[in-house]
Amino acid sequence: MGKKAKEKKSNDTKTEQAVKKSGAGAVIGSILFFLLTFLLAILLLCSTAAYETLSADGVSKAISQMDLSQAQWKENGKKQNMGQWVYEWYMQDAPNLTPEYAEAALANEEINGVICDYITDLSAYLTKKSDEMPEVQAETFADLMQDELAGTLEKETGVRFAETDRVAFLYATEDDVPAWNQAVDRIAGHGFGKFAVRFFCTLPGVVTAAVLTGVSFVLWLAFAIGKHWRKGRMLTASGVAIAVPGLLVLIADGLVFLLAGAMNVLDDLSFARDGLSDLLLPSLWSALIVALCGIIPASIGICINAVCRAKAKKQGQAAPFVPEAAEPQPEKVPVLAGAAPENPAPAGEFVYSPAPEVESPKPNVPDSGVCPHCGAQNEPGSKFCGSCGQKM
Repeated sequence: MGKKAKEKKSNDTKTEQAVKKSGAGAVIGSILFFLLTFLLAILLLCSTAAYETLSADGVSKAISQMDLSQAQWKENGKKQNMGQWVYEWYMQDAPNLTPEYAEAALANEEINGVICDYITDLSAYLTKKSDEMPEVQAETFADLMQDELAGTLEKETGVRFAETDRVAFLYATEDDVPAWNQAVDRIAGHGFGKFAVRFFCTLPGVVTAAVLTGVSFVLWLAFAIGKHWRKGRMLTASGVAIAVPGLLVLIADGLVFLLAGAMNVLDDLSFARDGLSDLLLPSLWSALIVALCGIIPASIGICINAVCRAKAKKQGQAAPFVPEAAEPQPEKVPVLAGAAPENPAPAGEFVYSPAPEVESPKPNVPDSGVCPHCGAQNEPGSKFCGSCGQKM
């Protein structure tokens, strides 16, 4: 193999290795950017939905329209409404209280108002409208049942909340209520959790999440341009990464709103039918905005891919087929029997040699005096050859 052939083969090998390396880098880079963009899109969706819901007091407004006593609760394979669950956990040891009393207390507007006030204060804390973390107090509910609502609940159930019932109720809640307050404080009451949760529940947090998602998209696009990745596929993948979280929440909220709110098909959510609009609409609009932010680049990428495929197909059909020129082969001349070649080849191999040159006969010109038979020179115009005697 010649030097030029070796150099060409080496260059082809380097080019092939470079192409493989570039293709592997494009795949790994695209996967990493897809995951980053997907996570940032989830952050943007959660931040937008939380801000829209909490700033409008959507949770407290929804709860104020619900009958919490009929909310279905399933635990250890046993399904029961919230009133029965509250009785079994916190009122069962009270000497006078019954399951009917627990249901009536939970359905009372005053009890519901205390829960809504707590949610409102918590929403104000998360959106930085207040710096005080609210806490649930079991004594607040005991005071209502023993004093303000004693007559009303006694008329409905025939049971009066006594001091012994108060002692039993506070004893049953002395572990769970502080545990709830500690859990909320651990998530959003101090440290990094307090900063992150309260920040992303506000408008600056929404803007920051949107900027981070946009930066991820721009970096991905810059790598696609600089590393010669396929721009159409990059736009499609980035759009999908942004749109998928929004579309999933949009579909889920739409189905719940349609089945439970409009068609009243889901019995487990029948207690919340009146408050679904206040609870779901903010997250539904947020999901729609995020989904549109992803659908736009994805649509552009799909169009670019279609144009590139059509262009490549058109070029493939227009290019004519040009066969490679065959290398000239030397003429094979058989070796006559009895003739020994100058350089004898080993047995079993063909012998290639150029065809022997054959002298063309001299032209028969009568006036030249040259005999066409023997080639002897005669006098011009002779009819017979003086050498061989043949007729000229």
